[in-house]
Amino acid sequence: VYSAMLEPGSSGKLSKERVVSCIESLTNAAIILSEGQALDTLQSNVGDVSEEDYIYMVGSKTSALFRTCAEVGCIVGGGSEEEVSRLGSFAWDAGIAFQIVDDILGVTADDATLGKPVGSDVREGKKTLITIKALEDASPEERKTLERALGVQDASTSDIDEAMKVLASTGAIAYAEKVAAEYTENAMSAIAAFPDSEAKRDLLELLEYFTKRSY
Repeated sequence: VYSAMLEPGSSGKLSKERVVSCIESLTNAAIILSEGQALDTLQSNVGDVSEEDYIYMVGSKTSALFRTCAEVGCIVGGGSEEEVSRLGSFAWDAGIAFQIVDDILGVTADDATLGKPVGSDVREGKKTLITIKALEDASPEERKTLERALGVQDASTSDIDEAMKVLASTGAIAYAEKVAAEYTENAMSAIAAFPDSEAKRDLLELLEYFTKRSY
C-alpha cells in the first residue's frame, strides 16, 4: 500500500504533500485499527463496558479503516482539506452504523442468512451495544438470564434463546436500531454540502446498503 502511495509521487502524478498526507492517514489508521482489535478482545473479558467504550472500540476497529479509505481517495482525487474532512466524517459515522447493524443482525437474522449461528456473539461474550444496554436496563431476573448465556461457551441453545428474548424485551435491540439511525443521519449530513453527483449518489447508496442489509 505504501509503495502504491509513493509511485504517483515519484512519477509526478501526485504532489509530495499529498503523498505525505496519504501516508500519514494510513499510518494513523494502522495504529488505531490495532488498538481497536485489542479492545474488542479485551472488552469480551471484562465486566462492565459502557456505551462510550463500545463506540470508541468500533470506531477504532471499523470506522478507522472506512475513514482512511475515504480520506486517501479524496486526497488522491485532489480534494481540499475541508472535503477530506467531510468525507472522513461521513466514513467514520457510516462505519459505526455498519458495526451496530452487524451486531443487530447477530441476534435477529437467521443462521442461513447470517452465515453463522445466530446468538454466537452472545455465546462468545461480545460486548455489543445491545448487550450493554440490555444489562443496563434488565431486571435482576433478566440479568440472571443474560449471565447464564453471555460468554458461556457451553451454554445450552435454550439459554441462548432466552438471553436473546431478553435483548428484545429490554428494548436493547430497538435502542441499537435508533443509535444506528442517528449515525446514519450524521453520515448523510457530513456530505450534504457536496453538489449532487454520481459519486455522491454512490456513497449514499453504499450507506443505505450498510444500514439496511440482511447479512
